[in-house]
Amino acid sequence: MAEIVLQKISASGLNNVLMTQAAAADSAQVGGNKNLVVRNADAAPHTVTVAVPGVGFTGIANPDLAVVIAAGNMAIIPMLDVYADVTLNGRAGISYDATPATLTRAVVAF
Repeated sequence: MAEIVLQKISASGLNNVLMTQAAAADSAQVGGNKNLVVRNADAAPHTVTVAVPGVGFTGIANPDLAVVIAAGNMAIIPMLDVYADVTLNGRAGISYDATPATLTRAVVAF
């Protein structure tokens, strides 16, 4: 699992670099204005899942956030504090249904 390096957006903007994931899982910082940007340039849809650690008041595991990105589209997923996982040093666990070179991602913050 690789950590996606946070890219800060300044007043002059950002030419963010979307990177291909090296494996089927990543981790990223959470909180504030941090957002996971995922572009799917593949001919098929792909699913990005952000793990939600812990259990609810009923004792049932919190449901993970699964976002389906249609072919040729992009998703921007806010990296909420609720995704912080103590086993990942407070970062979010992110997984992908596949690792094609056409599925790229970045974490950006304002």
